[in-house]
Amino acid sequence: MEPGEGVLRIRLGGGTCVRSKYCFLMLAFVFVLLGAGVCTARAQNGQDRVSFGNRIVVNEGETVGDVVCFLCSVESHGRIQGDVVTFLGNVKATSPIRGDVVSFAGNVVLEDEASIDGDLVIFGGDLRKNGSAHVGQDQVIFPVVIFLIPIAIIGAIIWAISAIFRRRTPTFYIPPVR
Repeated sequence: MEPGEGVLRIRLGGGTCVRSKYCFLMLAFVFVLLGAGVCTARAQNGQDRVSFGNRIVVNEGETVGDVVCFLCSVESHGRIQGDVVTFLGNVKATSPIRGDVVSFAGNVVLEDEASIDGDLVIFGGDLRKNGSAHVGQDQVIFPVVIFLIPIAIIGAIIWAISAIFRRRTPTFYIPPVR
């Protein structure tokens, strides 16, 4: 391999991507596209389930691999051998989950006999365990407040900037000359 071969350099305007103010957005877009391609490729396995906006239900007697749900919820009555990831959706399990569970802005409910063998990570949601339900490894729960604080700070900064620029200057009445 020759020097510089296999290195991707993105040029915007006159400089490289490292110096560009749009570099982060471009790279984030590329990673989202790559991630979507990976999810689609893995979903074609037949055992994995990926959904956008439609609830995923694993019925009793079914065995699936990984489950990914965007803007929807996952309900598990069968066996999940892989990981469960939800974005803006809840996870309800009545049977064991062999992998990890990650829920962003959603709750996780573990009914009797349900378990998570891997890690549990909840961003902006809550965990409810009933009966003998348990989490096998690490359990991390970030409450909604953690996400509201940066939003409140950004909102306060925007309000302060708009208040500075929208400040009204007093109007003085000048009487006519007689």
